[in-house]
Amino acid sequence: MKFTLIHALWIAMFLTSLASIAEAGEPDAVRHVWWRMTGQKRTRDNGVMTSYELICSQDDMKPSDVELIFVSTRRASAGETISEIYTKDFSEVDGTYHVDIYSGRYETIELLAKMRIGEKQFYAKALLSGFGQSGKTDPEATRIENIPDWPKLRLVGEEYFYRPQAGTPLSVHIENGPRTAHIFENNTPIGTRKLDGANFYAYTPPHDKALSRLGYSAKNDLVFVVELEDGRGVVSLYLPIYRAYYGQISLKGGLGVTAASAFICLASVLYQGRRFRWN
Repeated sequence: MKFTLIHALWIAMFLTSLASIAEAGEPDAVRHVWWRMTGQKRTRDNGVMTSYELICSQDDMKPSDVELIFVSTRRASAGETISEIYTKDFSEVDGTYHVDIYSGRYETIELLAKMRIGEKQFYAKALLSGFGQSGKTDPEATRIENIPDWPKLRLVGEEYFYRPQAGTPLSVHIENGPRTAHIFENNTPIGTRKLDGANFYAYTPPHDKALSRLGYSAKNDLVFVVELEDGRGVVSLYLPIYRAYYGQISLKGGLGVTAASAFICLASVLYQGRRFRWN
């Protein structure tokens, strides 16, 4: 049977229909909004300013009624912690929301946002380890009394998690959450995670050779996304993942250097021993 133009058109139509089915098969499960860290710098008073932007996973998503708070938690005496809740204005440029968060103390900062897109609520959370040394709070923030009752997607042990690194296991938990979490890296879906026996979404970011070759401040953007049951909304947790401190070191190279050093030391000892006997 000859391959004709009609056959080619049939094949093209079949492939197009498959693509449409695949796209329609998961209409809202991975649509989400997430924070992304865009920069960090020291201020003149020895504080640290960290910049974020709020990103929609698809271009047709237009947020409205955006609310923003952040929670600063720091250690006090006798192992206790102190948490303070703030709200702050953000800027909007070409439909994208931006905010700068100031840290003047050693603290853990949770950046939280809530918004509506269509008929669904979206929530976004980011974690920041503050290390400013000015002793000041954010001068443009307003303190409030209570944290809104929003879904609590959290990193287990987040108050002690200073710098998430490739190769380090992560456990994420959400109260009364569904069984599946979607995972994105650099805005690309990389799979899902089911709840384990302890009701955590467990994931270990793999070592990335490209990331390991870059500088100390280079990062990959990791996002956990959970669609809440009963259509209550979608919540995300953003974590910047940095290269492992020793992830850029070659194991074979290290073993080679160690073996060579051991050989040189042994040869030196034997040579000095022979000289001693000759004398």
